Amino acid sequence: MTHHADVDTGHRKVVNSCLGQSLHRLQHNMNHVRQSQSRDEGEFLSWLKQWSKRSDQIAMRLELIDMQLDRMFPAPEPEVQLRVIDADR
Repeated sequence: MTHHADVDTGHRKVVNSCLGQSLHRLQHNMNHVRQSQSRDEGEFLSWLKQWSKRSDQIAMRLELIDMQLDRMFPAPEPEVQLRVIDADR
């Protein structure tokens, strides 16, 4: 028969058994995963904010380049095309 000893940790009683130890490890790992997830989400939001600003800067630079190219090489005026229309048709 397995000996079960209750240990008072201040907040909870932990049962010293295989199941109690497994549950304790699971809880510890879940806390670690939550902390890692929170940190990763923060880093992702920071990265997203940084690249959002850079994306706006790139778009503005491309617009300026397009305007400069339009001034340097204006689009040719469309050629006037004349057509003869037969009124009898």
